Amino acid sequence: MASPNNKHSVLDTAEELLKPILSPRQPIELVELSFSSLDRVGQQFALHWLGVIAVSNIELAYTFSIEVGEASRIMDLTCVEAWLKKTLSVYDREGLYPAIQILREQASFKVRYLQQQYICHLDEVKPGLDIFIRGLAGRGLYLKQGQDVYTDTEHLYLPETISRYRDKQQNKALYKSMACFLWAQTWYGTFKKKDYRAASTQSRLEAYDDVELAKKLFLKLENIRLLANIKRELPGLHREMSALSPILIPKERTWQVISSQLQDSNSSVDNTFNALDKLMSLSIQIPETEYQGSLNLCEVESSIENRKSKLIDQIDELKQNQSLTSQEVQQAIEAVKLSRKEEQDQSDESGNDSGSSGNASDNEQLQALLASMLQDVENLNQDMMEGGGLAEADQLNSTTNEALASVSDDIDGESSFSLDEWDYLRQSYRKNWCQVKHRLVEATDYGFKQQTIEKYPYLIMQIRRIFEAMRDQPRYANRQTDGDEFDLDALIDMRTASVAGEELSERLYIRRLNNERSVSVCLLVDMSGSTKGWINEAMRESLILFSEALNTLGDQYAIYGFSGLTRQRCEIYDVKEFSDLDREQIGRRIGNIQAKDYTRMGFAIRFATRCLLKSEARHRILLMLSDGKPDDYDGYQGEYGIQDTRQAIIEAQGHAINPYSITIDKQAQTYLPRLFGPGQYLILKDVSTLPLKLSEVYRKLSM
Repeated sequence: MASPNNKHSVLDTAEELLKPILSPRQPIELVELSFSSLDRVGQQFALHWLGVIAVSNIELAYTFSIEVGEASRIMDLTCVEAWLKKTLSVYDREGLYPAIQILREQASFKVRYLQQQYICHLDEVKPGLDIFIRGLAGRGLYLKQGQDVYTDTEHLYLPETISRYRDKQQNKALYKSMACFLWAQTWYGTFKKKDYRAASTQSRLEAYDDVELAKKLFLKLENIRLLANIKRELPGLHREMSALSPILIPKERTWQVISSQLQDSNSSVDNTFNALDKLMSLSIQIPETEYQGSLNLCEVESSIENRKSKLIDQIDELKQNQSLTSQEVQQAIEAVKLSRKEEQDQSDESGNDSGSSGNASDNEQLQALLASMLQDVENLNQDMMEGGGLAEADQLNSTTNEALASVSDDIDGESSFSLDEWDYLRQSYRKNWCQVKHRLVEATDYGFKQQTIEKYPYLIMQIRRIFEAMRDQPRYANRQTDGDEFDLDALIDMRTASVAGEELSERLYIRRLNNERSVSVCLLVDMSGSTKGWINEAMRESLILFSEALNTLGDQYAIYGFSGLTRQRCEIYDVKEFSDLDREQIGRRIGNIQAKDYTRMGFAIRFATRCLLKSEARHRILLMLSDGKPDDYDGYQGEYGIQDTRQAIIEAQGHAINPYSITIDKQAQTYLPRLFGPGQYLILKDVSTLPLKLSEVYRKLSM
C-alpha cells in the first residue's frame, strides 16, 4: 500500500484534474474509495490515464476514476490498459454513453480480452500474406474481408477474425492455408473451361438433381486434387497445410481408386467431375479440411466474363498500336501454352532470350495477357482475337461493361473514405478518425510544362543522363557454368579446393543479364499554405522535370498532393495515378498544384502506402516533398503530429516500402531523424537545387 504522503499527493492530483465536475452528485469520496484499493504502482497508473482521459471528456474521466479500483481487482494492468483503450475508441466513434457502458462492464470485457489473446485478425496477417500470394504463380490476387471463405478469381475472401484454435500461431497458419487453397483453385483449374463457349463449372454442377450435394462433394474432391498438386510443386507449403489439417482418405476400395485418379499429375477438373458422377449415387462420408472454404460460382462466372472482355480489348489495342500480325499472336499463344506445360524451375537470373521478333517488351506484354486468359480456358486460338470474336464478346458483356462504366464515373469524381490515426498518449489508433476527400487536380492550359522545359534545357539533359545511366546499368549473375568472363572469386575458391583435394566446381563464369527494373514510386507533395509562392513553383518545376525523366526510364510512378484542415477535412489531390499515361494531361495537372491548408502528414502516408501495396513491383518507394513538419489546426502540431507521422512511416516500412523525405525546412534536423530514421531524408538549403537533388535521391533509392 502506498505511504500516507504519497497517497494524499495522488488524491490531490486526481481531485485537481476532476475539479470541473466534482459536486454533491459526483463526490470526490467515491474517487478516494476507488484509489485506496490500489497499490502504489496502480495509483500512478490510474493517475496517468486519468489525465489522458480528462483531455477527451471530464465525465468519462470521473467514471473511470470510480471504476478503476474494481477493474484492477479483477484484471491485471495490461488488461486494464486494453479496457481503457477500448473505452476511448468507443468514445471517438459512438460518443460518451456507450463509452461509459464499457467502463462499467469490466467482467465481460475481461472475457473478451482473454479471447483476444489467441484470436487472429486479418489485418495482422494481410501484409505478409499479400506478399506471399503475389509470389506464387498466376495472376495477381487481392485479399479482402468476407463473410465466407471463397474466391471469385480476382480476390481471395477471408474472415475478419479466426479463433478456431487456442493458439494464435495456428490461427495465423489457418489464414495462410485458406488463402493458398483459394489460390490453388485459380491456378490448377477448378473453374477452367475448355474454351469460352464451353460449359462452366457452375452450369456443370447445376445439371445434377441435387445441386447442393453436388457442390459439397465437388469441393471436397477438389480438395484432394489441389492438395496433391501443391505437394508436387510446393512441398514446404503442403507440409504446413497437412500439419494443420490433414486429409484422411478412407480405406474403402472406391475411395482408394478415386483418390489415386485425383492425385495423378495429369488430373484436371474433369477427373473431379468423373469422381463426382460415381459418388452422387453412393452414401459415403467425404473427408474435408479446415481451410477448404466454400464455392461462390456466380461471382466466379461474373469475374471470368468481365476479365475476358478486358483482356481481349487489351490484346486488340496492342495489335493495333504495335502492328502485331495474326501469325505473331498465334506464336505467342503457342509459346504460352508450352511454358504452362513445362516445369518452372529456372531461376530469375537465367536471362534466356525467347528469340521472338518485334519489340521484346511488347511480346512480353502480349504473353502476360494470354497467360491470364489461359488460367480461365484450356483452349485458346487466334480466332478469338479477330473482329468476330470481339464483337461476340462485346455482345455477351454489354451489361457488364455498362456497369463498369458507371463505376468508373464514380471513381473519376470526388470520393470519400476514412483512415486511422495514431494517438501516442493512448498508445493506440483512433479508428476511422481522419475523413479523407480524394480529389482530382484540374488540368490547366497556360503551358507551365513547356515554360519549365524551355527554362531548364541544360538541367533536363543532366537529369536524363542520370536516368539513362540507371536504365543501362548492367546486372551480373556470378558463379555460372558459362558466361561472358571468368568469376575471380570462383577461381580463387576452385584453387583452394584443388589444394585441399576437394571436388571442383564448374561454376566459374559471370554472365551479364538484361537489366529488368521492377520499381514503383509514389511522390507525396506537400500542398500546405506555407508552400505558397516560390516554394510551390520550385516543387512544380521539379515534378515536371522528374516525371519527364521517369517516362524515359519506364518506372511506374504516381503523384499525389496532400493538405489538411482538422481531421474532418483531410485532402488527397490526384495528380497522376499509376495507370495514367497521358503525359500532356499530367503536365497540365502538375502546373495547377496550388497551396491549400495545413501539413497533416500521417493520413497521406497511409494513403500512399495503400496505393503502393497495389503495385506488383519488387521495389516500392514512397518519396515525400515538404517544406515543414507535421502541423494542423486541431492540435495535430507538436509531439502528437510527429508521433502519428512516425507511426505511419513504420507501417509503410512494415510493408517493405522504402520511405524518404526531401524537405526545405531549416529546422528539420530537430524532427526528421525521428520521423524517417538516419539516411532516409535530405534537407535542402537552396530550393533551386530541388530538381537535381530529387533525381539523385531517386537514383540512390531505386538501384
